[in-house]
Amino acid sequence: VTVISAAQLGQGASTAWAQGGIAAAIAEDDSAEAHAADTIAAGAGLVDATVALGLAREAEARIHDLLRYGVPFDRDLEGRLAVGREAAHSARRIVHVRGDMAGKAIISALTDAVRRTPSIQLIEGFAAEALLTQDGAVTGLRLRKSNDAAARPVAIAARADGTPVEIGVTSL
Repeated sequence: VTVISAAQLGQGASTAWAQGGIAAAIAEDDSAEAHAADTIAAGAGLVDATVALGLAREAEARIHDLLRYGVPFDRDLEGRLAVGREAAHSARRIVHVRGDMAGKAIISALTDAVRRTPSIQLIEGFAAEALLTQDGAVTGLRLRKSNDAAARPVAIAARADGTPVEIGVTSL
C-alpha cells in the first residue's frame, strides 16, 4: 500500500484538534440498537436508519481496534473504559482520552502504526494531480510537491494487474 499525504502524515488536518470523544455502546447496559435509535432521533429525519445501525454495531469493535493501536482511552477505577453521557445520547457511551484529547491521541496512534508497518510506503509532502493511463489501464500517478505550483511533477508507477511495484519517484 502506498499512502500519499500532502502534509506530514497526521498533520495538516483538523483531527488532532478534535476534543470530543467517540460514541460506542460498550457499557453492559447499552446496545447498538439503542445507540442507533439515539442517532436517528437526533438526526430529525436526516439519518438513514440502516447506516446508523451498521455504524453503531461496528463502534465497539473499532474502539477495541484503537486500543490495540495504543490509544489510551480513559479508564474507571476498576480498569474498564470510562464512558460519559453527552448530547442526545440516552446512555453513557462516550469514551475520551484525558478528557478532551481523543483526536490528538487517535491520530498519533494511527500515524505511528502506519510508520511501523513495513507493507505501507509513505510519500509525504506531495499531492496527487492525475492518474497516468495507457490503453485504458492505470499505469501510475502524477504528483507534485505540496504548496509549490512551480515544482516539477513527478510520477510513481503502478502495475495495471494490481501486483506490487517498488515505488520510485521520477521526474516528468
